[in-house]
Amino acid sequence: MVFVSHRSHPLVPALIVLSICDLLQLTLTIFVLFIPALHDFTNAERFGALGQIAYLSTGLLSPLLLAFNCASIWTICYISIQRHKAILRPLSSMYAPPRPFYPLMTIALAALIFNGSKWAEFRWQWIDVENTTSRFLVHEPSELAYNDTYRRMFDHFLYPVLVYLVPLLLLSVLNFRILSHISAQRVAFDHKSRLAQERRSVTLLISIVSLFFFCHTGGLAIRFVDQSKYADSALFVLVKDCINLLFNINSFANPMVSEGREIRELRTGSERIRHCMDV
Repeated sequence: MVFVSHRSHPLVPALIVLSICDLLQLTLTIFVLFIPALHDFTNAERFGALGQIAYLSTGLLSPLLLAFNCASIWTICYISIQRHKAILRPLSSMYAPPRPFYPLMTIALAALIFNGSKWAEFRWQWIDVENTTSRFLVHEPSELAYNDTYRRMFDHFLYPVLVYLVPLLLLSVLNFRILSHISAQRVAFDHKSRLAQERRSVTLLISIVSLFFFCHTGGLAIRFVDQSKYADSALFVLVKDCINLLFNINSFANPMVSEGREIRELRTGSERIRHCMDV
């Protein structure tokens, strides 16, 4: 309903892409995380149908899950950039760009390429199941997954910088500038609705940065842990499950935090500009 009633708004394409990325991330979580956990919890047969689905899901879909998470993060950054532009330079955001989906598709493609090496971390092979004529497709870590240089470059440098530090810094700086701009505006005492809108804007800005920091810091920290040492630790498995839960909370909360207020507030700003131009 929000997209239909505000389909001409410049931010609608970004909000659509954000919603799609978050929806796909939540959907893939069922295959990549829930089905393998269900297979282990139920002590199902390793070479049964559920086990085969678990192998295929973790090996084929986990890189896509990371890619959609990365695309979602940078789409939020793109929305913050556009919001910063709309609030500090409102005249420049009155009309939608001619090709609004181009930068968003670039973000999605870059996220897919960035996480493409994750597929190379798996080595696939067919094995014959004992006492049957069936074959079973399994994967195991490849040589690339054990390569120290690759692990340090990707997990300890590229991922922390490009998927956490740079987005967090960008969101913090842009939203702080917006917050400073809002605080500097003088609002007349009788403009109560305008004052309430500004307060909602402040709440939105704080929520965006806080949600990102809260939900993604654990995922960054665990990349610096040697997971092979704690693979059999129940506590470590619980920590990983909590981190994955936070990722899903972020995906579920992103549209609720961004969409309604973004469109409602920016639409009000556009209407105010048009009113001033008419006068």
